[in-house]
Amino acid sequence: MEVVTQEKWFPSGSATTEGRTCHSVLAEWHMSSGCRRPPPFEIAGPLRLPGEVRVTEAEEIVADPDRSPDLADADRVFLRGWLAGLWRAIEDRGAVEQLIHSGPHPGNVLSTSSGPLFIDLEPCCRGPVEFDLAHVPAAVCDHYPGVDQELLAECRQLVIAMVAAWRWDAGEQFPRGRRFGEELLRALREGPPWPTLDTVVRRRDGPSSEL
Repeated sequence: MEVVTQEKWFPSGSATTEGRTCHSVLAEWHMSSGCRRPPPFEIAGPLRLPGEVRVTEAEEIVADPDRSPDLADADRVFLRGWLAGLWRAIEDRGAVEQLIHSGPHPGNVLSTSSGPLFIDLEPCCRGPVEFDLAHVPAAVCDHYPGVDQELLAECRQLVIAMVAAWRWDAGEQFPRGRRFGEELLRALREGPPWPTLDTVVRRRDGPSSEL
């Protein structure tokens, strides 16, 4: 049996701009998984919905003061409401679900001689493609066809709330994670248009920073 490498699964796009190249890689992932081709890696157990695992993990951090001792009470109530309400709204849409990466942000993309390469495949699950797009820079979304913009906006809010919760975990080791969490909370309170994660990172560290 031939070993299917990630390089074969994620071939380089032919476009020259970063947004178009990353779009081509992410779109190929979605198109291939939507056709029910086997993924090039093993997934332990059944495919999981983001709402059943990733949102639940975030909710547990926020709900337990021992796990998030530095999170203010008002912020705790605020985040719990966002996490629960947003996931219900997304589920109620009944969007088409398929295999997604569930965290294809710039920090999980390597630049290789063959083009962009996704890493950290452990959290792969089932969900709408807009959940993946909510993690990536706006330039990638601009080149992705058929995006449900309202669903994308809801997914961006959910991703902001989830990542904010993780940044307040007592075991947090993300560089300047607490500051990132504060910026994410501020983004939620400021309201739309909802920023991408890389935009929030630039707010925290300056325009030259990366996720």
